[in-house]
Amino acid sequence: MKKRLTGAALFAFLLMLFCVGTVQADFVKNGSATMYKTENGTYLKGLQQINGAYYYFDASGVMQVNGWVTTYDGKQYYASSDGRVLFSQWIGQVYYVKDNGEKAKGLTRIGSQLYYFSTTDGQLLKGKLKDASGNLYITDSRGVVYSGILFQY
Repeated sequence: MKKRLTGAALFAFLLMLFCVGTVQADFVKNGSATMYKTENGTYLKGLQQINGAYYYFDASGVMQVNGWVTTYDGKQYYASSDGRVLFSQWIGQVYYVKDNGEKAKGLTRIGSQLYYFSTTDGQLLKGKLKDASGNLYITDSRGVVYSGILFQY
């Protein structure tokens, strides 16, 4: 009986140690910052997919929120208030993020319409525009590029 009780106690103790030592991957708060701690105890960095959504973590592992994020290779993404990187949608009426999450720049097709965004900051441009190659674009008041129409000066 004593042997059986000792074996059960040892098993319970080992089970407790195993459970305490297990770290689950999850979002954690560090002051006002949110980070994502992996199962091995490290923090994610860069653009990461978690449970079907994308998030961007800076070099310190802090999740970025409420604004534009520029990666080491110059790509720009928009992080919402909950940290999710947005895809295929307008940010206000000035910027657009494409289906890959990157900020639209230059001549960009959205649905069936063409728009021209600044090649430097990605802001939607309106009116009469010339690109770096000298191509002329004319837009309506919403920024939609006219195509298939001849204009007379």
